[in-house]
Amino acid sequence: MQPKKDRIRFGCCSPVVVPKIDLPLEEQVRLVADGGIDFALVGWYDGFMSFDKEQRIEFFRLFDKHGVECLFYDEDTMLPFQGDKLNMMFDAEKLANADYYKDLPAFGGNMFLDEPGNVHFDEIGRTVREYMELFPGKLTLVNLLPMYANEKQLSGGQFSDVIDYYETQDISFQKYLDEFVEKVPTDYICVDIYPCHTDGKSKTTYKDYIRSIEIVADTCRREGREFWCCIQACGWGTSVRVPDEADFRWQVYTMLSYGVKTLIDYLYGSRCLGENVDPLLRLSTPIAGNGKKNPMWFHHRRVAGEVRTISDVYVQYRNLGAFSVNCTGETPYLRMANPYKGFDVLSDIQCDKPLLVGCFEKKNGKGSAFTLVNMTDLAKPDYAEVKVKIAGSATSYYGGLAKAEIADEAGYHTFTLGEGDGVFVTVE
Repeated sequence: MQPKKDRIRFGCCSPVVVPKIDLPLEEQVRLVADGGIDFALVGWYDGFMSFDKEQRIEFFRLFDKHGVECLFYDEDTMLPFQGDKLNMMFDAEKLANADYYKDLPAFGGNMFLDEPGNVHFDEIGRTVREYMELFPGKLTLVNLLPMYANEKQLSGGQFSDVIDYYETQDISFQKYLDEFVEKVPTDYICVDIYPCHTDGKSKTTYKDYIRSIEIVADTCRREGREFWCCIQACGWGTSVRVPDEADFRWQVYTMLSYGVKTLIDYLYGSRCLGENVDPLLRLSTPIAGNGKKNPMWFHHRRVAGEVRTISDVYVQYRNLGAFSVNCTGETPYLRMANPYKGFDVLSDIQCDKPLLVGCFEKKNGKGSAFTLVNMTDLAKPDYAEVKVKIAGSATSYYGGLAKAEIADEAGYHTFTLGEGDGVFVTVE
């Protein structure tokens, strides 16, 4: 039984399919399904390829049983591009290697490249077209570099230089996106954006977070493609913190404000099983290397549950863009270059905290919607009380923690948003 596709979907990179752990196959799949995951990327940073074909088929059967779609990074059907095993392309001459799984119900498609440079786009476009002819209806997943990649990476790929949060020009990244759209016929654009950092003492936030989202979302809207994003579900090194529940919810609601359709957790199951590794790397993913649930698994499950209460309504609306309230020098992560203007549904907004407002219109018929997201610095957590005057005859609100008081005598609706919290509101 596969979940319906027309919904906000959560994916995950590398669930626990590691043969070294003593955990039955079905328990490994259940960890993914119970966590609120709709599709899993297997064969990439995990042990899926070390299973024999019978075990892989059993995994596919179990994914189908638990309603999880499977995207396979299958080295047996790939060819290293320019001799680089980290840049793999589909090889039609190896098509027979997919015969044992290509018709299984849980098989949703294949993972291709992660964070390629534009030097790869011509070849990616060719191999994606070839794949689509041979596997109609299946997904070819290509995940692009983030805005904070440097020019060497945007040209040659993620391993061309050390990735860092560089001072980069938007125009370079925009050119990168435009060239991908021109050459690669996907119906989505998927990128990495990981904003939850630390200075070793307290939380910090990537300073161009909203601008990163905005530039991809604007391109998706212009090109008629879905906005997909790999979001942060773990920590690594010393500067990228392990998200807590407020961090994770905040990422999700900011993305929803820009019309995101698919959110992919990086990273879901730990790939660090050795004894001599940084505990942060080994223990910060939703599922630890020993198959146990870390706190992040519970955070994800709760937020994914909230999103499922929104999803059926959310997909009826088209994102127009977003704008901010109370963006100052103390909230650089809320900076945007192209705020949406003229959203007449909200005639007045009263709030003394930084706020993100996502703007939507109904795809069919009349109607509007908006999101409100508490953008208070996560290092200084505080609630945000928002009063809005809405031009409409009726409203419904959807969210997990948000509290609402519908229309007082002056015509204002009041929403109380906790730390990292958001709400989706429809207007008829």
